Amino acid sequence: MAEQEKVYPRFTLVQRLEHWVMAISFTMLCLTGLPQSYPLTTWGDWIIGTLGGIETVRIIHRVSAIGFMLVLLFHTIAVFYRIYVKRVRLTMLPTLKDATDLLDSVRYQLGLIQQPPKLPRYTFAEKMEYWAVIWGGVIMVITGFMLWNPIATTRFFPGEFVPAAKAAHGAEALLAFLAIIIWHFYWVHLKIFNRSIFTGYLTRQQMLHEHAAELEEIESGRIPPPPPPDVRLRRERIFTPVASIVTAVGLVSLYGFVTFEQTAITTVPPAETVVAFLPATPTPTPTPTPTPVPTPTVPGQEIQATQEVASGDAPLITHPIGGREDCLECHALDGMLPFPKNHEGWPVSTCTVCHSTEQENPPPPAVQHKIEGREDCLKCHELDTLPDSHQEANFTSEDCMICHRPEDEAVAQNEAEETPAQAEESATSEAEAAAPVGEVSFAQDLLPLLQENCETCHGEIAMGDLNVTSYEALAKGGANGPSFVPGSPDESIIVKTMQGEHRRKLEGQDLQKLIAWIAAGAENN
Repeated sequence: MAEQEKVYPRFTLVQRLEHWVMAISFTMLCLTGLPQSYPLTTWGDWIIGTLGGIETVRIIHRVSAIGFMLVLLFHTIAVFYRIYVKRVRLTMLPTLKDATDLLDSVRYQLGLIQQPPKLPRYTFAEKMEYWAVIWGGVIMVITGFMLWNPIATTRFFPGEFVPAAKAAHGAEALLAFLAIIIWHFYWVHLKIFNRSIFTGYLTRQQMLHEHAAELEEIESGRIPPPPPPDVRLRRERIFTPVASIVTAVGLVSLYGFVTFEQTAITTVPPAETVVAFLPATPTPTPTPTPTPVPTPTVPGQEIQATQEVASGDAPLITHPIGGREDCLECHALDGMLPFPKNHEGWPVSTCTVCHSTEQENPPPPAVQHKIEGREDCLKCHELDTLPDSHQEANFTSEDCMICHRPEDEAVAQNEAEETPAQAEESATSEAEAAAPVGEVSFAQDLLPLLQENCETCHGEIAMGDLNVTSYEALAKGGANGPSFVPGSPDESIIVKTMQGEHRRKLEGQDLQKLIAWIAAGAENN
């Protein structure tokens, strides 16, 4: 029993202190670095807020980075001290036995062999973890310098190196964090709780289980003895000045690393905590308005509209804007489709800030029958057959004529109300129309006319799927089919449209050019 309680030295006090400084700096780097890599996550935002905000987190991260680099510098000096002065064996270097130990460990776990391999002072798992810390630390220092001093980096490397360093820095940090949590904690806390980092010693039973090969070397006396005091002193006299110079160079380099630029440390001062407010539309200038006559509205209509605008889901404008720029004609509080009360006082210029247009919608269809004797539109077009936007409004039959124009009645009304000046102009147009137009070129004669008169609606917008800015687009036509039938002006949709009550159309000699061109075969000349 007394033999089993015998202990063997594992770590010196200096090595244990070095480990704990490294552990603290690594923990703080992960605690302050990972939230900066994932700031939009709930846990990242909570950690940043708990630590005092992003400015505080960045300062803690950089102070921890300085501690991490100091530990790396100290460890480098300490390793060379043990190698040169104490002449210890290079037990941390990978050897062929590590590969065989790894293979035998796998075979033992699979039940292929009866006994586990006898492991040396530092096992293959410990060596893998140690060298992962070394090369990971080098990567973090190099990429950290690029992020800490981006201007200096871009003086020697392309600008793409900075975001590349950010990606590598964050990926290596996540890898190191997962390696510690999954790998290191399992080997030293879960598989067997190793107390040597606290006490500095291992019991014989622990040595037999974890480092049986080293235990055999110790008990058989094959471990080289430490150097005599006089030899050790002579070596220290050589090592000390060299180590002092290396330490000084390292500290100066670290100081330059930290103070090379001010771009990373200097951050925006914490903003004053205020209640954020951003109006959905420009604040209108209050103007006195007359008290509107109350108009009954559909229950819940105003509440629904208010909720839609507040949520950013404002109703679309489902008709063309041209000719109806004054929204208040229909959507004033006393109009047929009133806006919500909280919109009162807003100028027309603010309507399209929230309410976008659907340019692909065609104009409201014209009334295809005589109005006389059928003035009551709702008699045939009952509310339940109308669009939703019409059902929610207090439309009357008189309101229908605002958008839906009866074609025949409009022509008759225009003819009845023609003034002498208009009659003279009409006679002139008829005379011009009757004059021969000769040979018509599409590119030189028609295309400029179409671009001038029709491109606004039938250009890039292509209302009704019709584009008139090229021969191919015009020949393709729109939602109603091909625009023209070569050789047959009377059967061509574009001619019928121009001869009807279209808002903008070709007239007189210009219309005759179009008719003559189609009659001649509508070639792309």
